[in-house]
Amino acid sequence: MADDGFDRRPTRPRRAAPDLDVTDFYDELRMPRRYRESPEDSAAHRPSRADYVASHARDQDPEFDEVTRALNRPRSNRAPAHGMPGSHGRFDGSRDARTPRDGRAQHHGSSSSGSRSRNRTGATGTSAGRCRRAAATSRSATPSSGHAPTHADASWQRAHKRDVQFRRSILWTLLAAIVPGLGLSRSSRPRRRAFGMTLTAVALVAAFAAGITLWVKPTNAAAIAVRPGMLLAIVWALPIMAVVLTVVLILTHLDLRPRGITRAQRWISSIVVAALTLMISGPMAVASRYAYDDYALLNRIFGDAPSATRPDIDTHRSVKDIWASKPRVNVLLVGADDTKQRHYRDRGEMNTDTIMVASIDTRTGNGTIIQIPRNTAAMPFPENSKLHTIYPEGFTTGHGDDSKSFANAIWSTVEAEHSDAIENTKYPGADALKMAVGEGLGLSIDYFLMIDIDGLQKLIDSLGGVTVNINQRLPIAGNSEGKPPTGYLEVGPEQHLNGYNAMWYARSRSESSDYDRMGRQSCLMKAVLDQTNPETVLTRFEAIADASGDMVVSDIPQGMLPAFVDLAMRMQDANLNRLLFVNGKNGFQPWDPNYPMMREQVAETIARASDSSNANKPVTGKSARPSATKSKKAAPKQGSHDAEGKAAKGTSAPTSASPTPKDTESSLTDVCGFHPIDEQNR
Repeated sequence: MADDGFDRRPTRPRRAAPDLDVTDFYDELRMPRRYRESPEDSAAHRPSRADYVASHARDQDPEFDEVTRALNRPRSNRAPAHGMPGSHGRFDGSRDARTPRDGRAQHHGSSSSGSRSRNRTGATGTSAGRCRRAAATSRSATPSSGHAPTHADASWQRAHKRDVQFRRSILWTLLAAIVPGLGLSRSSRPRRRAFGMTLTAVALVAAFAAGITLWVKPTNAAAIAVRPGMLLAIVWALPIMAVVLTVVLILTHLDLRPRGITRAQRWISSIVVAALTLMISGPMAVASRYAYDDYALLNRIFGDAPSATRPDIDTHRSVKDIWASKPRVNVLLVGADDTKQRHYRDRGEMNTDTIMVASIDTRTGNGTIIQIPRNTAAMPFPENSKLHTIYPEGFTTGHGDDSKSFANAIWSTVEAEHSDAIENTKYPGADALKMAVGEGLGLSIDYFLMIDIDGLQKLIDSLGGVTVNINQRLPIAGNSEGKPPTGYLEVGPEQHLNGYNAMWYARSRSESSDYDRMGRQSCLMKAVLDQTNPETVLTRFEAIADASGDMVVSDIPQGMLPAFVDLAMRMQDANLNRLLFVNGKNGFQPWDPNYPMMREQVAETIARASDSSNANKPVTGKSARPSATKSKKAAPKQGSHDAEGKAAKGTSAPTSASPTPKDTESSLTDVCGFHPIDEQNR
């Protein structure tokens, strides 16, 4: 076919002009390695040899820009122009007999101008078609340049896309640390995506269920802390969960992070993932350690040791069923004078200087604290016990003022001399004291809890101190034998005491009486109860466990601990009274106690414990003077007082001031308020 000078529609793309070394040109204009070798780049974004052919052609032909501008126009606005491709990518020779390439071929003066013109036109058409495809992907990068996309434009676009993907991967990694599996649910791998969605659903359901449970009954969280089996499961579950969540977090970041990121981005991703891993695994490791310490503490203190006086209760039931079968529980609280320096307990010489009984209504939480002096003599034992055979007249040597006849000597004496009188028990001294106190007060003592001086001091320090009202100037470290004090606790409301000062607040009596000291002991116990909350226990658990481990002894079984936690929560909003047996008050004399009268007073006080006027409230600031709850008058004895505190004939009132001057039965809220003694006496 003769060459008539008109372009014909090419049947297929022609090869590049033989005078153009494409390989050398590609190597010369090679892009940076991080862009050229990015695996995730699609074929449309990866620079091809055709792109560089088009770039070379544009440099050689000044009129090539006109073609490029036409190709970069939107398809709807593109119209065939003079010597340009039509709407279907074909050259339309009907508009002009000569194309720019034909004119350029003739300009070179080639003898075979027609053939060479067709060859060059085919090459140009091929490069233009490829350039059009590249321009379609980079039109947003160079909207007004009017030039075909270069390798720099494509590189910038890929870098920008990679930066956006990297920022999104960091964001989803942060979200994955908050909601486990949320980031992995966007993975491109189906199995990982399904696992992430499942993990997210499980985490959300578990969090919702836990929140509802704690909102409905907050004591459930505290009950977990006293269940050894659950604690042991937590000890093992938390590390495993930390490993799983860490792996999920790392997979989330690796799946969502784009490849070919810069070195700085690699450092950023490494730091972020490491920080989030520590944020996840660190608290879980600490919680696992706390759970193990709690587990060891429960086994050390509440080890289900055998006891001859403990009631037989099925602890596998619910808390509600346990207390439904036991409407009232009586716990003996004992304060021992043992320390690490004295070692009285090891030598069998320990004295229980503080003796009180907490009698609690398990339905309402209303309770009564009953205190007896440490020098109460001739404590009786139940008639059906072997100790009653040994001490038929009570625990006495025949002399009421003999220290070997006092109640505080029962524990050590029975353990040292008559431990075989109580069978099947780990603490014969404690069981003997439970039987004696219960028989003397007309109560059945169910459990006991003993804490020594060191334990009290360390426990209060571990709680961060305790706040009490001080109504009388109290000496520190002095005694009634003439040893001078090293300091004083001054009068004032809401005095915050550390463990050492709190111990002397409860023990000091060199310038006061046993009655004052007993009153302060019950106020200190109430202050600790009021100021102890779950937040304090959680934040200071390690110190509390260390303080309680070797200083507390009890026969409360582990199965009863959740029930006692529930009961303690109810006691914080219930009514709490106290009854003190003090020399010269209500017919009580410690060297010759009238036990029938004491039992009657105990029964009356417990019956009045639910009086709404005695509601238990945290004691802060100055309160009204303590109001005595009048009790039924007992027949006055020689050297005693009647129920209203008036001296009987032939007796004299005590000379020392007391926190409750009218009576020995009162509300703890009133008696522990701030009402200085000097102010009362005016």
